[in-house]
Amino acid sequence: MNFKRYLERISYSGNTDPTLATLRALHVAHLIAVPFENLNIHLHQPILLEINWLFDKIVTRGHGGFCYELNGLFAWLLRELGFKVTMLNARVHNGDGVYGIEFDHMVLRVELDEAWLADEWKYLIRGSALEKGDIETVVKLSPTDKVIIITVYAL
Repeated sequence: MNFKRYLERISYSGNTDPTLATLRALHVAHLIAVPFENLNIHLHQPILLEINWLFDKIVTRGHGGFCYELNGLFAWLLRELGFKVTMLNARVHNGDGVYGIEFDHMVLRVELDEAWLADEWKYLIRGSALEKGDIETVVKLSPTDKVIIITVYAL
């Protein structure tokens, strides 16, 4: 696997130094180029959360994926470029008073001068309140967004 092929897939030719500017640019490029999709789940097709399989699906074959696939491969890319990344469990709250199950969603914590929370489904936000441990942090981006509950511990 070659991270340069991933960069080609997302049409990114900018700086690759592990900086906030690079993280933001990669995040936007990925959001534009790689769709969120969960067709394999609905078609009962096998899903492997293994980097070589994800690379083949998303980079080589040009498909999209769901949070574990997209964020898993994005974490690999960021690590290849020298970023410090931790995968985090997340639960989605749909507004009905009930939270989704543990490990229903996955997001990334990216350490720079401060922590950033990245999700290749939608957002990149400053996550300086996130600390490792048994802490839950509520992330709500706008009144119309679903609430994401981040339970902070490494996967």
